[in-house]
Amino acid sequence: MLRSKGITCFVDYRMPIGNDVKLEIKGAIEKSKVFIVVLSPHFAQSKWCLDEIGDIMEIQDPMGTSRKVIPVFYDVESEMVRQQEKGTSYDLTKVKRSDAKEIGRWGKALKDVCKLDRFDYNSSSMLQWEKSEEIVAKVEDFLISHRIIPGLGTKMPICRECVNYDVFICHWHKDTQRNVVSVLRGMLLCKSITPFVGGYGKDDVGSALDSDIIQAIKNSRVHVIFLSPKFVCSKRCLEEVFHIMEIQRTSDASHKPTVVPIFYDTEPSTVRYQIEGNAYYLDEAQKSSTADERKRWASALHDLSLLHGVEYDPCSEYTIQWEKLYDVVKIVEASAKKNTPWNFRSKHEALYVKKIDEVFKELEQQEKREHVFLVGVYGRETSEFSDLMVQRLRSNFSGVCKLNNIMEKACQPNGISKIVQQMLSDLIHPSKSSDLIQPSTSNDVKRCQLRLENESCLVVLDDLGNDIDKIKTLLEDLKSILGNNSLVVVASQFQHTLQELNINL
Repeated sequence: MLRSKGITCFVDYRMPIGNDVKLEIKGAIEKSKVFIVVLSPHFAQSKWCLDEIGDIMEIQDPMGTSRKVIPVFYDVESEMVRQQEKGTSYDLTKVKRSDAKEIGRWGKALKDVCKLDRFDYNSSSMLQWEKSEEIVAKVEDFLISHRIIPGLGTKMPICRECVNYDVFICHWHKDTQRNVVSVLRGMLLCKSITPFVGGYGKDDVGSALDSDIIQAIKNSRVHVIFLSPKFVCSKRCLEEVFHIMEIQRTSDASHKPTVVPIFYDTEPSTVRYQIEGNAYYLDEAQKSSTADERKRWASALHDLSLLHGVEYDPCSEYTIQWEKLYDVVKIVEASAKKNTPWNFRSKHEALYVKKIDEVFKELEQQEKREHVFLVGVYGRETSEFSDLMVQRLRSNFSGVCKLNNIMEKACQPNGISKIVQQMLSDLIHPSKSSDLIQPSTSNDVKRCQLRLENESCLVVLDDLGNDIDKIKTLLEDLKSILGNNSLVVVASQFQHTLQELNINL
């Protein structure tokens, strides 16, 4: 969420493999201007967390003018954190391999953080995305007021004359609404994808389908279904699945919406076979329903379980919610785009024609330029612009490469070099030749560079992100490899990122 606002953030699980963990964390603390400290029930059982909060509070400006600490009390009372009484999870004397000096330092840091303005978060009653938005807004306000990031600038126009919903989210609210559905809904809205979530924010959503829900199912281009442990306790959820699968059965292939089943803490086989004794045994879960109803629900669930979906284990230590849901967003984004009516696309594309014409004129004027030309586009809908740019200009270049999700790929181990290797492979790969170079070493890259030095190439980098250092490294690598007369188009949500990189807008 922070990155979607153009704010660079450090989280330890994104550290490159092989780096010194202590040095990385220490360096990040020294460089950061805002610290979000999430004080959870078991926070004080981790020496890593305690050392981090100790370091943060030691460099904190008492007036909070140059740095800001934002404590979030996540399912824990601030008094427990402050008092650190014996027998509680914040009893610091229980921390293994600790001495009196460390305990004193940690205790003072925890008491000091309790004096600051804070956020209280109750995971059982609050919507995760909405509360996170409040925290992010506080971070954003501080950074803007200290001129660390610019205020909201002008964005490229976004066409949202949306009669239909892009995606219908089917879920049992007691299992998933406050966490994964809340976050997924927010992530989709950030991508300008319109979701329908029936009864969102309500505890009692009713059991019957109303006309709005049926219409939303019919009009949506993508159906996301969270199959959670108690999903079949809801008659409304079962009816939604039945209607969704009926559309799959009766629609022709060209108008069939994409269905994305998410097996949330549930095995696909449980949904498929519905045997006696498991959570999806309808004769037990829906005793008051008729035999005919249970039969058609069972059939719809069986057919749904045969579709390739996403298995989501919320209890696994390897499941990172944001990254898992980002994978779902990418599926939805691609499917919604594929199923977008042509007349909607035409209106949308018209918004970018002027920009593409400007780029084309610039290319004509600099036909014999002696450098690589960079052009940037910012806003929510840059993928459409990038696709249209490739479509209209590809005939002017000897090689074309479009790379998506640059932000995500650059954060991976050796991410920059892998992006460069992929670009070279796409540009050089001969369709009918045995002389295929696979750029995996520095010598291979040099060979590729020699082959491209007299070629004009079009390279599009979509979803650039906001890590300025990584982007600069990537662009310098590309400019050193690509030949003169090449064009690199960089697409980002953030205008200030492109301005900081001195890219033509």
